[in-house]
Amino acid sequence: IDAVTNVVGCTLDLYGPCEDLNIIRHINANNRVRYHGELDRQDVFKVLSVGGVFVLPSYHPGEGYSGALVEAAFAGLPLVISSWNAFPEMFDESEVFFVEPKSVVSLKNCLESICSNPSILNYYSLKSYRASSRFDMEYVTQQFRDDHLSCAGY
Repeated sequence: IDAVTNVVGCTLDLYGPCEDLNIIRHINANNRVRYHGELDRQDVFKVLSVGGVFVLPSYHPGEGYSGALVEAAFAGLPLVISSWNAFPEMFDESEVFFVEPKSVVSLKNCLESICSNPSILNYYSLKSYRASSRFDMEYVTQQFRDDHLSCAGY
């Protein structure tokens, strides 16, 4: 929220559960941030299809392979993500914008760079979409079979 506050041309739409009233007050005090609550499953791709950039600067200790990141990549959204836990295993720096975990300054600088040069979004949109093929069920199943057969000596 704080990273968006002073970035010209940047707004933030937040989705998901939030029960912390202090965070809700902080959101409501910022006219560049809108909190929409949790999405129904059937609305996820509709919301993603009108998004500009998907931002997930997580530093949650239990964060693993994020389904939300995969969905955003399938939707072809440019991704701004923290270099945290499994995220660098999912994508490389040529496909996404990585920011430092827990760094408002890093996120703000990344958003300023994007807002001052919006033409780079097409490049990262395509990269994100192409990277999503690694998460396609048929591809993952084939990779699993190949790895399993390789381990079994076939």
